[in-house]
Order: sequence, then structure tokens, then C-alpha cells
Amino acid sequence: MENDEKFDKLQAAVTSAIRNVVSRSKHLVQLFVEEDVEELLNEIAKLHPSISDKVKAALRDLGLKVHLKEEWSGAGAVQMALD
Repeated sequence: MENDEKFDKLQAAVTSAIRNVVSRSKHLVQLFVEEDVEELLNEIAKLHPSISDKVKAALRDLGLKVHLKEEWSGAGAVQMALD
């Protein structure tokens, strides 16, 4: 798969279409899962990081595992010096 802007838009459209279908027709979720759409969506996320949010939303709506990256854990306190 090429990694150009046109292809990113196509993959984003496909991902959004999957999400829209399953969010409106819950009875179709199992069909998508049986077709191994999880592997496809995860591959799209790897190849096109710019649309990873759309992929995660589609995975979530399908009831599949979403790989989240913890940006901030809250660990470590910031100390402020008062003069």
C-alpha cells in the first residue's frame, strides 16, 4: 500500500464507513468481526498514523480492542518555587 495523501483519504473514508455502518446497525458488527476487520484496521493505523483516531473509533464501535498510548500518567509532581 502506498502512503500518500490520496490513499490516506481513501483509508479514512473506508474506516469512517465501517464505523458508521456498525454504529447504526449493531446486528452487522459480528459480520465485520468475522471478516477479520480488526487486523485490517490495525494495519491502516500503522500505515497511516494521521487517521489513527478514526481507526480507534471504528475499533471501539466494533467492540474490539483499542490500543491506546498513555501520553501522560500523572506521575511526578511539578514543584514550584515561591520566592
